[in-house]
Amino acid sequence: MGETTNHHPDLDTAFNSLVESHRAAFGRLARRLAHDPEDAEDLLQETLVDAYRAFKNFRANSHFYSWVARIMTNNHLDRVRRKRHALVSLDHSGEDAEPLDVPDESTNPERLLLYDEMDQQFASALEALQPIHRATVLLCDVEGATYEEAAAVENCPIGTIRSRLHRAHHAIRKFLTGFEAAREQEPEPEQRFHSRRAFLRMGTAAAAGAALVTLESVDEALSAPTPVRVLVWSEGTAPKNIYPSDVNQAIADGLKGLANVEVRVASINDPDQGISDEALKNTDVLIWWGHQRHGDVKDDRVAAIVNRVRHDGMGFIATHSAHFSKPLKALLGTNCGWKGGYFEDGSPVDLKITAPRHPIARDLQDFQIPHTERYEGEFEVPKPDVLVFDGTYGSNGNKAWQGMVWTLGKGRVFYFQPGHESYPIYFQDEVRHVFRNAVRWCANR
Repeated sequence: MGETTNHHPDLDTAFNSLVESHRAAFGRLARRLAHDPEDAEDLLQETLVDAYRAFKNFRANSHFYSWVARIMTNNHLDRVRRKRHALVSLDHSGEDAEPLDVPDESTNPERLLLYDEMDQQFASALEALQPIHRATVLLCDVEGATYEEAAAVENCPIGTIRSRLHRAHHAIRKFLTGFEAAREQEPEPEQRFHSRRAFLRMGTAAAAGAALVTLESVDEALSAPTPVRVLVWSEGTAPKNIYPSDVNQAIADGLKGLANVEVRVASINDPDQGISDEALKNTDVLIWWGHQRHGDVKDDRVAAIVNRVRHDGMGFIATHSAHFSKPLKALLGTNCGWKGGYFEDGSPVDLKITAPRHPIARDLQDFQIPHTERYEGEFEVPKPDVLVFDGTYGSNGNKAWQGMVWTLGKGRVFYFQPGHESYPIYFQDEVRHVFRNAVRWCANR
């Protein structure tokens, strides 16, 4: 190490042998903790010197990589605390959201070479994490450390590691959302390994969709695309002069011509209320419109829908009064009420795109719906992952959320507020475009 010490020669030999066997991994960890190549090299050298000095205290039954990684992580965090960076905020979703701050190094081209083994957009999302969360993701998801090893490295309980990973995965998912549509297919590699590291090297779309929560089969992801099977459900209570074939058919007609999408319609009046186990099994995205007959939907059918969403990854789109439907309430775990009430005055609503890079907003600009029933006030639901559309009512200037998304287990959920049955909202071009985009996003393809 270029430094005189009182180490026994046998200890020096053992230390050097262990360092050489892990040097590449230590180098990767240093580069991924520190953004600048020179900082990474300094961090690596500082860590190895500290490890060399403390090697006499290293227990032979311990994991050498974890022991050194703990020293490196602590050294890096100490450097972060001492160093003051100008920060660029990557989070605009509210004061309670996960902070996503990253040092402003946009003028440093070498930064782009540091993650040559990773997908570039994932690397950017990783850089945006808080240092302690980035360190935990690197240890567990990239270097493959167990929760126990990561807890030893970061000197904290295993529960803290799980919590940090949960928060980090949530933040990464939000960051990657805008890039999900960038790659619809990835070329098949010569070799495929079903591992965390292979997963992180997959395309951005796969990383954003799975959100670092579960690892799907790479073989399945790379297979020929299968049609997205959409089932549009309604209760048959819309006025015939506005929707002659009911709301479900109007929404289904708006999806016609969408490439690689198969659309069916169902009603509460069908056998098994149109949502039998077989029907749900053959559905990738369920679109739900309800108004007067929420209570008539059978509880076992609700449970089947929730199971398909959370455990099988079926997408669920609820629209307008379906905020009060049994399936959405069961999925979100709240009463899904609007504290400000509802008003049937036919007010216009101006929809503002608040997440322009989200796939549901793709190829859309702010638009107006001339007449609608309006829901106002706080929407009593869990905080959305992303608010895609906000709205302002022309009658009083009040604002209310119009479109938001959640990821629940393996499934994706989108709620779109406009859609009162007294007005031909589902025939409007922009609204149909929203549903076309939402089907793609909810299908997670």
